[in-house]
Amino acid sequence: MRNRCVGWAAWLALGLAGTLGCSTPEYREPDLDVEAPQLFVEIELPFVEVWRSTLEQFGTTDEEATTGRMTFSFGSIEEAAKYVDCGWIERGDFKGPFIDYLRQEGEAQFRGRIDLRVGKIRRGLTRVSIHARYTLSASSKGVDRFTPQTYSWAFASGGSATVRTRRWMTRGKWVSRTCRPTYAAEREALHKLPKP
Repeated sequence: MRNRCVGWAAWLALGLAGTLGCSTPEYREPDLDVEAPQLFVEIELPFVEVWRSTLEQFGTTDEEATTGRMTFSFGSIEEAAKYVDCGWIERGDFKGPFIDYLRQEGEAQFRGRIDLRVGKIRRGLTRVSIHARYTLSASSKGVDRFTPQTYSWAFASGGSATVRTRRWMTRGKWVSRTCRPTYAAEREALHKLPKP
């Protein structure tokens, strides 16, 4: 009888462990109602002065100086959560941004790009506009035990991207994951612009 009870307890413990091991992660979507900041400024300075100061601030020698346009990259996968909000997840010992979960459990890459334009409105008044583009990719290899795949999110300032992915480590079900900008990159760029 005692051996039977011990056997039953062991079986129950294994069953619970299996159930907990396949538990569904707790996931919270990003807030999609966040409004984008104003992505342009009008500066009461001549175009040439604004453009030269902008080149110095962003540390570039862009060959398109006469056109008033420049493009530069920012961010890395290690700091992607600063620039992109893909929601929040709690899974096992992990609790934090979903984008960090992707980095920890799979192979993830992030690339951000800022397009900056400087244009003359009239004499002594210049307009600077900023537009960011974001690309995030994550491979399920190592975390998706069914069919390894790579998922990609691409979006720009004011937008977002939703991708259907396998629910990692939960029997291969499909779920939607949305990513959007935090606007930290745009604000940082606007902060560097010259002040009249």
